[in-house]
Amino acid sequence: NTTHYRENKGVSKQQPSSSSSMRAVRPLSRRLQSVLGRRYLLPLTTGATHWVELHHTDEGFFLACFQRQDDIESAFTPDLRGAHLVNNTTEKGPCIFLVCTNGHFEFQADSKDLFNAWLEILLECGVIHLTFEQIYKIKNPIGEGSFAKVYIGSHLHTNDDVVVKAIDKKKVRDSNVYTEIEVLRKVSHPYIIRLFAAYEKEDTICLVLEYLRGGELFDWLARNGSYTESQAKHALRRVLQGLQCLHQRGIVHRDLKTENLILEEKGNPLSLKIIDFGLASMLNSPSMRMRCGSPGYVAPEILEDHQYGVKVDVFSAGVILYTILVGYPPFRGSNVKEILKHNLECHVSFNHPRWSPISNAAMDLILWMTHKDPSRRCSAIQALTHPWFNRVPSAVTASPSTHPIRSPAQPAVSTASTATSYATGMFKMFGSGASSSRQQQTANRTTTTAPVQSPTTKRKASAARPRVADSPDVPPSHRASAPPEAATAAPVAPTCSTAVQHSISNLQKNLAMSPVWNAKLQHSPVQK
Repeated sequence: NTTHYRENKGVSKQQPSSSSSMRAVRPLSRRLQSVLGRRYLLPLTTGATHWVELHHTDEGFFLACFQRQDDIESAFTPDLRGAHLVNNTTEKGPCIFLVCTNGHFEFQADSKDLFNAWLEILLECGVIHLTFEQIYKIKNPIGEGSFAKVYIGSHLHTNDDVVVKAIDKKKVRDSNVYTEIEVLRKVSHPYIIRLFAAYEKEDTICLVLEYLRGGELFDWLARNGSYTESQAKHALRRVLQGLQCLHQRGIVHRDLKTENLILEEKGNPLSLKIIDFGLASMLNSPSMRMRCGSPGYVAPEILEDHQYGVKVDVFSAGVILYTILVGYPPFRGSNVKEILKHNLECHVSFNHPRWSPISNAAMDLILWMTHKDPSRRCSAIQALTHPWFNRVPSAVTASPSTHPIRSPAQPAVSTASTATSYATGMFKMFGSGASSSRQQQTANRTTTTAPVQSPTTKRKASAARPRVADSPDVPPSHRASAPPEAATAAPVAPTCSTAVQHSISNLQKNLAMSPVWNAKLQHSPVQK
């Protein structure tokens, strides 16, 4: 193996290969002598190779990587001359990240003892060990939760800003940090926050994440008010595409809310990215029976202790769409218990005057995404085929809405994602990262009281624009989900959007779960 390796590296066959000759060139310790030329199980985290073999020549040390134990030819050969080592960590435990002149290689150790043994061997080979402090500089703290502190940091070599999430090792098990690492390492999507690295220090595990400068969607809505319908189309499309990526990989976020959507660009409400995977889970995990989420956003099947899947994220996204269109959530209450009650009943109402300029298509999509029955609720990819998305203007302004979120005429907004949800006993919240800090902050925010409308005002609002839930082409399941007062409004005649012109047959197939649009397609002149 050594001879073959040297041939591949262009090393002369006439060079002495015995350990005595190598010691003449550079004295080697007994440890290195015992390791040289032997094959050890040390897989790359990517799974590309599983075995390594350390070699030494007059030029220096090389680590040959093999797929199988009996392979003759190496798949990769990291050059250890001038290499740097960083002790990263994954969901499987500590790992060795080598930065070499011929590439970057990350090896997974199955135990701390194995990691320490290889660390000592590589240091003897002249590899330079970089600590976290030699790579990143911590700047300002931006949040603190039950298990972690979050800072703004910068890379010392590139000067790029990052977010550093430091989790106390004593609280690692409760923080679910290894699941978060596992999820983010499996996903690379432009609308999901990036994990650059995870480092293990003496007292903490540090996650180095992408720095998103725009702040939380929650805060943007509080400052600027609701989205226009065109803005909402672009923003929700990004969220659904991010969810589609997660769901295709068997990952469920389980805590999607306005606090866990961040604006990538400052002042641009369309540039949403999904963050905070502290409650995320794999579909085949036993934790998929656990009650978790945030009141007001959580799917009813979770509250009812039923088996659930990826559509719980679609439900939460439907709640977010409702919220960004009018500036207040669909399930409101004066306390967490009241919010959970409305959340479980799943009555989505469009009787406020703010819904008058919103299209029927948008309301239909909300009803489809927030259907109480998950078997009749759309998936992320089905939601993206809804006719509401088919006509999105090429240029959308990011100017704030004219309806401020804190307007005195607005229905009451009680923050669902508050720290008081711990007291309800209905959720097990992990509170990773800065989310717990955000929950505590939102719990302290003062909310407005619901306006009292006179019967005359209600009649005028109803007459001005009938609600989608009152239309004759709304399926019975949706009509049953509407508030009792919705039945008194005048019916709306079925209409066909011109957006249906785009791929009629494909829409019919994907909208099989949306009877509203099926009914419209059947009477569409475009179809004829």
